[in-house]
Amino acid sequence: FTSPAAILQHAATDITFLGTPRSPAEIKVDIEKQTPEGVLRAVEKYLLNPKQYSYAYVVPSGTKISRT
Repeated sequence: FTSPAAILQHAATDITFLGTPRSPAEIKVDIEKQTPEGVLRAVEKYLLNPKQYSYAYVVPSGTKISRT
């Protein structure tokens, strides 16, 4: 948590996806649970599989977006 805005952003994300905000201690516990094998599975499932990719853009109406 580097700023008040970052704290609010993290809390809003947690509320959206988890239903409640998490404390820094709870986040630390979740990070410490991660294993190299779990990271490898996630990379193989999401980063090495283009079918899993999705994109969403929130822009003003009429904005032109080109893929280059």
